[in-house]
Amino acid sequence: MLPFVTEEAWSWWREGSVHRAPWPAAGEFAPALDPTLPDGLLTLAGTVLGLVRKAKSEARQSMRSEVARLVLSGPAEAFELVGRDVLAAGAIREVSVSAADGPLSASVELT
Repeated sequence: MLPFVTEEAWSWWREGSVHRAPWPAAGEFAPALDPTLPDGLLTLAGTVLGLVRKAKSEARQSMRSEVARLVLSGPAEAFELVGRDVLAAGAIREVSVSAADGPLSASVELT
């Protein structure tokens, strides 16, 4: 499973296959982990999934339960690059994103 997950994450910001790429330098991954940068895709995806899972947990629902609608506000302009994967992982039917100053926030409407 891990090679497929790695290949998917690689495709978020690189062309070609991770398995044919040269070994990376440690500094190359900093943009993928910095939530203040548009390239902070891994952090963005993890943050959104964390907010969705928190809402499910607080509602005492299964992590597999569906989300009818997710509304994101904040620095989420790069969400379209990871959106498909986040929607699948969070069982989210519909999402809307609005850029705003301040931290990322989410409104989660469960089914």
